[in-house]
Amino acid sequence: MEALRVLNSRYQLLAVIKRGGFGTIYKGYDSVLGKEIAVKEINPDLLDEAWYIDQFQNEARHVAKMNHQNIVHIFDLVKTEDRRFYIVMEYIDGLDLNRLLQACAASGRRLPQHLAIHIVAEICKALDYAHNLSNPETHEPLNLVHQDISPSNIMISKHGVVKLIDFGIAGAQRKPGTGDGELALQGKLPYMSPEHVAPEYSLDNRSDIFSLGLVLYEVLEGKRFFHEEQGTEIIEALRNGKLKLKDLHHTPKPLQPILERALEKSPENRYQNANQFYIDLVTYFVLNADTTNIDEELGQFVARCAEVAGSPRNGSFDIRDDWPHYEPFPAAEERHDPPDKPDLLSWDGEKQNGSRDHETPSLVPTPVSAPTEQESLKVEGLEANVEPRDEVKTVIDAVRLATRGHGKLVARIGIGVLAAGLLFLLLDVAFRWTALGVGVYDWLFPPAIKIASVPAGAKVYLDNKPLDRVTPLSIDEIEPGVHELKLSKAQYAPVIKSIYVPGNGDVQIKGAQGSSGGRLYTFHFKTTLYLTSTPPGAAVLINGLKFGKRTPCS
Repeated sequence: MEALRVLNSRYQLLAVIKRGGFGTIYKGYDSVLGKEIAVKEINPDLLDEAWYIDQFQNEARHVAKMNHQNIVHIFDLVKTEDRRFYIVMEYIDGLDLNRLLQACAASGRRLPQHLAIHIVAEICKALDYAHNLSNPETHEPLNLVHQDISPSNIMISKHGVVKLIDFGIAGAQRKPGTGDGELALQGKLPYMSPEHVAPEYSLDNRSDIFSLGLVLYEVLEGKRFFHEEQGTEIIEALRNGKLKLKDLHHTPKPLQPILERALEKSPENRYQNANQFYIDLVTYFVLNADTTNIDEELGQFVARCAEVAGSPRNGSFDIRDDWPHYEPFPAAEERHDPPDKPDLLSWDGEKQNGSRDHETPSLVPTPVSAPTEQESLKVEGLEANVEPRDEVKTVIDAVRLATRGHGKLVARIGIGVLAAGLLFLLLDVAFRWTALGVGVYDWLFPPAIKIASVPAGAKVYLDNKPLDRVTPLSIDEIEPGVHELKLSKAQYAPVIKSIYVPGNGDVQIKGAQGSSGGRLYTFHFKTTLYLTSTPPGAAVLINGLKFGKRTPCS
């Protein structure tokens, strides 16, 4: 493939992946390292605005210093002689979450719930890492805020790796308005937090959590939280409305409190950090889904959806979000353009791979007046940049969920075996099938007396009434008094003893000595042997000792 352009005699720009209001994404090739790359170019029309250029360059410098498995890696920043700016980044072979949801809708299926939760949990890890970065020189917290969390900025590779992309707004201050009472909005309206549209609030990490909550709502319910409202209606709802969850048809009840907390209008009532959000999601996840090989399963799902979505693309630095109005299970219905009526937001279809997929609301610089406010609001679709950071470890455990899933499976097997063993032990104790059961039963309920015999298997009579078991056995309850105990076994002389049971104290057997605390009595049977020999008169020895008699004898 012939290169469209070559940067620094190294980076070949091969094809356009996506065009947006802030720049163009190319698929490229690094001729030095011999690998595919993605290259982002700033929109030349914006080069006259120093603020945009600064944001673009900051994005590369700051994100390049990040080192996290769930954040896209930046390799280089290139400025050409004709004053064009490019960011060279890793190429991700897969789909962004927005395209993945579109592919699911096009094929008439829903994104599997366990995959949806896993994707959002992985982004929690990325956010927690970024939110906790500090300046490497001063060690002061950078307080980075992404400010543009949306499905198009969540990339999933065909290997199941989830990455957060497009840090063009992170850490940047709000762009000043052009007049008194004006506020410039940065990001995508359907995923903005209430703080985005409230000039009295400063954005912090909890704003990203709200936006991620909107993404979680979308992947669970199959539609956007603001899926019918126009731009001004969204702003009004964020500023003055009540954000109540409604019609949760596909969100399990245990997940609903998690979603509600993430979408609390007041930042004080939300999750205070991404780690809390992550812990609740993963706790639900590991208790309700088999997480074994979750990355492989997600990668295979993305690969299949990529075939539905068309030719694979990087998608890793979408500038503006596509705005599809999709339902969970559409029946090949056409997507309708927004109503052709005057609106304070301009609608501009976004070109992707050289074609218009559908109409999207372009957040281009256009004055927007909130219906109930005197101040004007300027809505802008801006890229975001990240301030410098040092390498710190995220507080979130980086153990892969696949490992968690394996551990869970082993735990389930162990619990099952333990439960089966415990059940058998209980039954064994109750019915005394084995010596262990008898021992445990006697320990729990000490018998009045234990009777054993040599040899075992003797029938036992108490006051001439046969017991239902043979020796060894336990007699649990004997009425006070004197009782006759008789043991009989074929070919042996019976053993007859008297048992004395006092009102208080231990049972005693006349002429026998008990062991094991006086409760176990062992009786040895006797028998008569008649010995003869031919010729008679043979000496008899027992255990090597002369018996004192000669045959025939007994």
